[in-house]
Amino acid sequence: MRSGENEVSISARLTGDDLVVLFYNKKAHIGAVAVADFDHKEKRASVSVITRLGHKEDIVAYNAAHLLCKQTRRAICVIAEFILIKSKK
Repeated sequence: MRSGENEVSISARLTGDDLVVLFYNKKAHIGAVAVADFDHKEKRASVSVITRLGHKEDIVAYNAAHLLCKQTRRAICVIAEFILIKSKK
């Protein structure tokens, strides 16, 4: 495995009051999308996730959307699109 081969970048953009976050690397593709919304009355975040067949990015998308929503109390969309390469050691 080459140095930096599994490096994941993060990009974020405000869209009105909402936040869109993108996790990606050189092998970018759409693997999972999570949308979180904050319930101000109940003081909790709710997350929905869509995952493409055979992909595992749903865990990253869910956790990031949930954490960011709880911290910012705004709607969050996380798009996870990366492939991690296993070391041959």
